[in-house]
This record gives sequence, C-alpha cells and structure tokens, in this order.
Amino acid sequence: MTLLRLMRADWLKTRRTPVRWAVIVMPAGYALLILWYFSRFRVTPELPLRIYSAFFEGWGVFLPLAAGLLAGLLSLQEEQAGRFGALLGSTVPRSALYAAKLLLLIAITAGSVLMSLAILVPGMQAGLGIEAAQAGMFWEGAWLAVAGALPQMALHLWLSLACGLGASVGVGGAGLLMAAIIGATNVGDPIWPAVPWAWPVRLALHPLVPVAPADGLLPACLAFAVLAVLGTAWFCRWEGPGRDS
Repeated sequence: MTLLRLMRADWLKTRRTPVRWAVIVMPAGYALLILWYFSRFRVTPELPLRIYSAFFEGWGVFLPLAAGLLAGLLSLQEEQAGRFGALLGSTVPRSALYAAKLLLLIAITAGSVLMSLAILVPGMQAGLGIEAAQAGMFWEGAWLAVAGALPQMALHLWLSLACGLGASVGVGGAGLLMAAIIGATNVGDPIWPAVPWAWPVRLALHPLVPVAPADGLLPACLAFAVLAVLGTAWFCRWEGPGRDS
C-alpha cells in the first residue's frame, strides 16, 4: 500500500504540468490520426494488419523519446519544488521512493498505449467498418511494446535525476533515431537484438513477424531488472545534484 500511496502522490504532483497533456491528448490524437489515414483505404482482410504495423511502428519508434521526456518531467517537478529537498529529506525509505517513481513511469507509459488502443480498435470497427479488427493481436502488441521499453524507463529515471531533463530527452532523441533505423527497417535485422532501443518496435511486431523470446523479451526483462537494482542502489546513496553520492 505504501507504494500505491507514493505513486498516487507523485501523480497528483503532475497537475498543471505537461505530463497530463502528454499522456491523455497525444495518445488519443495518434489513434485518431491513424484512423483518419486508413479511412481512405478499401476494407480488405489485410487492412487490420496494415493498421497494426503502422500503429506499433509509430509507437515503438516514439517510446524512447517518450520515456526520456516523461522521466525528465517527473524529475523536473521534484527539482522545481526545492532542488529535491522534500524528496531526499523524506522519512520514507529511499528504495520505496525510487520504486514508486519507476512504477508510475511504467504505468503512465502503459496507460498511454492502452488508451490509444481503446480508441483505435473500436474506431476500426465503428468508423472504418472492419468487423474482424483482431483486437487480441493489438492488445498483445501493446504489452510487448511496453515490455520492450522497460529498460529504457529504468535508464531514463536514473538519468533524469542524475543529469536533468535535457540529458534524458537528448538520450531519448538518440534512441528514437536508433529505433527508427534499426527497429523499424530491414537495416537492423542482423543486429537489433543487441540494440535495446529497437526492442519495443521489434517485440510489438511479434504477432506479424515472430521473434524468439531470447532475441528480445528475455533480454529486456533482464536489462530492466539490472538497471532498476542499480538505479535504486544509486538513489539510496544520492545526496542531490552537484554533490558526491
């Protein structure tokens, strides 16, 4: 329950910040954009697969930047509230504080993808007239995309606290380019399992182009666990920006 209370408190801090706009307006807008684009196509058995590919390629490429931006904004609100004084001076165990922020970041990311799908899939049925929208495949792709992005969220939470919003967004932007080139094109076929920023795209496309679990899902979960543990250990010793930890 402590973690849930901490997550709720962190979420309440995002009122009147770009975080709320980013996790509500942007996913809805993206789903509507996909529906508008494919409304010009004739309904065929292949159309749901084309929509699936376009939707998750876009999400998978954007997730590295989204992780960097969201983590940076969550860190920025703590910095603006008193240069992390309230956070570091709390009587709550440091490990719980860090875990709550990481879980909130994961929940926000997953919620954004699921919200977008909650608009897209009914829109395909009601707006585009696709009776067999293959909703199960879309939900599977959503969870795989989020799983592939877990290491990036763990990395960006540490990076945003240690180095600030600019560094987190900068690394996220570089990750977006790698995801676009290595994850979403044939150029990356031989090397994508070794490039974490390509994992969300490739894993999300698993229902269309199956990949072995050892090529993406298992490394993503292992990398997330390692980064989460290292980040927690660092945060437990951190004394704030500009100080030795």
